[in-house]
Amino acid sequence: MKIAVISSYAYIVSYVNYGALLQYYALQEYLKKRGHEPYWIRYEIPKTPKQKLKQIAKYILRYHTERRKKNLLSSFQKFAQKYLSLSDQIYYGETSLHVTPPTADCYITGSDQVWAGKLQANFLTFVPQGKPRIAYAVSFGKDSLTPEHTETIRPWVHIFDAISVREQTGVAICETLGWQNVPHVPDPTLLINKEEYPCARIKQHNYIFCYFINLEIGNSIDFNAITTFARHTNKSLYISAASGSERFIPKQNLIDPTPEEWLAYYRDSDYILANTFHGIVFAIIFERPFLCILQNGASARQNCRMLSLLTSLGLQDRILINSNELEQQIKRPINWEVVRSHIKELRERTDMFFNSCNL
Repeated sequence: MKIAVISSYAYIVSYVNYGALLQYYALQEYLKKRGHEPYWIRYEIPKTPKQKLKQIAKYILRYHTERRKKNLLSSFQKFAQKYLSLSDQIYYGETSLHVTPPTADCYITGSDQVWAGKLQANFLTFVPQGKPRIAYAVSFGKDSLTPEHTETIRPWVHIFDAISVREQTGVAICETLGWQNVPHVPDPTLLINKEEYPCARIKQHNYIFCYFINLEIGNSIDFNAITTFARHTNKSLYISAASGSERFIPKQNLIDPTPEEWLAYYRDSDYILANTFHGIVFAIIFERPFLCILQNGASARQNCRMLSLLTSLGLQDRILINSNELEQQIKRPINWEVVRSHIKELRERTDMFFNSCNL
């Protein structure tokens, strides 16, 4: 079956976020193993003249930062061209999707935070009548919605044939929208094994790897504690960041890996620290000793994603409680056999969900 998927393509053409890219890769590989032909709808949001001017000004004022981002985004596009099935056409704006809808037998929105906002395209409003609409592991990116947000998306949610959510909190949100007993399923990245990810070869060894996001919104990272840990264990420290956060990271530790290199840094690390959902997911996939640092400030609402993930895998003890005890806590052993059994159960939920959708 030909399946058109819309998720975060509009995001990865403008922002550096490894998880947004790799969640689609994993969903694609999973659907292919089920015998389908998935492809990613290349949907972009047109910039207004004001936004374009702002982008130019930002590039001039922050030349080195913006140049870094441009190079990284280029590596994302190379990854997409090499490993991903993409729509032939790039759709600019909602109207283009309605005028010439992508052709498919079935349409999926998800995963990632596709329902965190009110972008109609992510609610598949452009899909022709009679075609199945499925939401897989969608995330609202928060614990609850405002009344205005709820009423805006309510009619769009009711055009779906099947819905599943990525966080337990999403189940309750769907109930407020009129959907009962919505399945709680894993992020697509957990649906394939570590060997199935295209890792590069890197020369680094004996190091701690970190992946941080939203440092410009709420910075809960204690760099002194992290560098002390690296020094005490005689390990190098490499830190990767999503767009915006690189300005808050010590330059001597900041790295700009391609997606394949980013995966390799996970694979070959001795320890991992992250404050973002997919940053934690890949530590689990590659079975590395890790700690989750919860976000604070305005971005704290996103902690529900990490808490839901760690709870479902019995890994609540991997949340960093006190930075002064970082080394002691991260060295506590993880029973990966138990974690694998939980992941197996989560994958079975996904299989059941797609079986119920006749996919």
